[in-house]
Amino acid sequence: MDELESANKVERTVGAFQTEAEAKSAYDDLQISGFPIEEVSLEAEELSIAPPLSWTKAGKSGKAGATIGGLIGLNAGLLLAAGAVTLADRPSTIPSFSPILVLLGSIIVGALAGGLIGALQGMSIRKPQMRNQQSVLPIHAVTVTGTPAEATAAEEILHSHQVET
Repeated sequence: MDELESANKVERTVGAFQTEAEAKSAYDDLQISGFPIEEVSLEAEELSIAPPLSWTKAGKSGKAGATIGGLIGLNAGLLLAAGAVTLADRPSTIPSFSPILVLLGSIIVGALAGGLIGALQGMSIRKPQMRNQQSVLPIHAVTVTGTPAEATAAEEILHSHQVET
């Protein structure tokens, strides 16, 4: 690539800061260093993040789901165990299982499935005392648009503010 093509190429350098003050300081340093105002921008955004599990009803919903799933598993297990007892009396090529194992297996599978479904559903429900808590991450970005040489100079200034570009 010759010098003319390199000079006309536009590159963008972005530095992300956690506070507005840090971003404003970097923005001011870029302006002081001679970057034209139209090449430098300061933007703020709030990224929505999932709330911590301690803010949700995942635990309580998981316990309730496990209880209900265990009860459903118990009912299904009773029906299957009754069928296993009936099949055990007949000579057959179908292997017979102990009715107790069938019952316990049904309860365990029901409890696990119900607990998982309950916990997943509870993850989307916030505890009442946490409903007004914000689960956003503020990001303040300083963006520099310019030639490759300007982009390199901007990176050096942004790195002096301990930020990754």
